[in-house]
Amino acid sequence: MSNMPITKITDSSAAAIIKMNGAVIVTDGCYMLSDSEWDECHEMWGFDDTPKGHDWILIEINGTKMFMFSTAYGDGTYRVLDGFASVDSGSLAIIPIDFNREKAETLAERNDGAIINLGTDKKITFHKRGVVSIGDVMINTEDDEYDEDDEYDEDD
Repeated sequence: MSNMPITKITDSSAAAIIKMNGAVIVTDGCYMLSDSEWDECHEMWGFDDTPKGHDWILIEINGTKMFMFSTAYGDGTYRVLDGFASVDSGSLAIIPIDFNREKAETLAERNDGAIINLGTDKKITFHKRGVVSIGDVMINTEDDEYDEDDEYDEDD
């Protein structure tokens, strides 16, 4: 998608005031980024299966700021307003849909992401691992109960 480098603006080891406006999608960042972009994010974040030492990171790709944060319980499907966001990387991302509008709309249609129309600047607040708010919209991955039936079973 991009040949420009990804810039790490800050992570949870530093204080930051983060604001976004317009329409954003809440989804797993690995769904919106190219493989090379996602790999670079992993490296910046210190991310393997779960982030090491940082619960969130703010990056910029081609002038688009993206906020990524760890979920409380890793992979799964989490409720975001009236929609859902699927997770395969143990993290969610808040990304302006103009980064890739077609992909964002497809993800929302498949219930793999939720589009939120923020309007004017809304502050993103990291409360604790898995709990983030965008203005008055709370994304709380702790509230979603773990379903043992979703766990991988080696006997299957």
